[in-house]
Amino acid sequence: MYGLKGVIRLALVGALVLSVTTVFTGVARADDAAYVGTETCLECHDEMGAAFSASLHSKAWESSGDYQENSCEACHGPGSLHVDDPSKETIMTFGEDSMQSADQQSDTCLGCHSASQEIALWDMGMHAKRDVSCSSCHSIHKGYSPLAAMPETCYSCHLNVKIEANKASRHPIKEGEVGCNDCHNPHGTLSDAQIRDESTNQLCYQCHADK
Repeated sequence: MYGLKGVIRLALVGALVLSVTTVFTGVARADDAAYVGTETCLECHDEMGAAFSASLHSKAWESSGDYQENSCEACHGPGSLHVDDPSKETIMTFGEDSMQSADQQSDTCLGCHSASQEIALWDMGMHAKRDVSCSSCHSIHKGYSPLAAMPETCYSCHLNVKIEANKASRHPIKEGEVGCNDCHNPHGTLSDAQIRDESTNQLCYQCHADK
């Protein structure tokens, strides 16, 4: 009836619909969830809660109305479905094994951080375009500061730069005198390679005006 090409098209469409449905199942179900409160979260996640409470992020959020009202669920979403079914499919999670896309994860962070000029061009940057989320570099529950460790975090993906940075003629990165983010804005720019100026020459002149 449809012919071979028609059958192939129907199969591809069916596979696409199934994959999209699978990816967004957790998000769709979260719409039906209700807030349960921090104490309920801590019944299972007490160690994570203690680590977060000691972090700089937690201290900053003490002034946030949304955090004061919903705490864990301000980022992870309402948790009633997760209480009944403690799987990743029923809660907003972060990281490589999250059921949510990189965009969905980052959108949660941007709910607070979008006002920062440093992140104003996030959607224009190569990290966002290549499905790198905020949590790919930043750890919220571990350590005092959520700031990414430089240059180790960058080197985990940019191995070619790590090689260049260990050559005889190089910037003093490993000595700690120059950091990756001194020249690049990992959160996005309008320039090539996410540099912090209109051109490479202009960027270099900031330190090497004599050249």
